[in-house]
Formats: sequence, C-alpha cells, structure tokens
Amino acid sequence: MHQPMQGAKAPEPVTEQRMLSSAELADYLQLTEETVRRLARRGTIPSVTVARRIRYDLAAVLKSLEGEQ
Repeated sequence: MHQPMQGAKAPEPVTEQRMLSSAELADYLQLTEETVRRLARRGTIPSVTVARRIRYDLAAVLKSLEGEQ
C-alpha cells in the first residue's frame, strides 16, 4: 500500500465548475435566452467570454441570484 511521504500535504479536493451556455442556463432557470443575456449585460449575473462565446458558472449565477432576494 502506498504511504504518503512525511510532511507532504494532501492534495486539494477538485471542485467541478459547471460552465453553461445561454441556452443551457435559460433552460435551467426556466427563462428565455434573451432574459439570461439581459441579466448578464446588466451585471445581475456573472458571465465570462470563452473563445468569443459567453459562458455562465452555474454556482456563481445561483449565488448572485440568491443575493437578489
């Protein structure tokens, strides 16, 4: 059995970041794609541009929407 070296730190847990398209996020939130894009333009929900396409981190979007309530 493999023993960790003394003084070695355990690896950080890997967290999954779910990046969605406007269509996927709209479907998840039961909104139209235009509403999702409008919320992003207004800064209500966070978005990132990846290879000229807008993507949304699901966890960050949900967190930002919780703060709106």
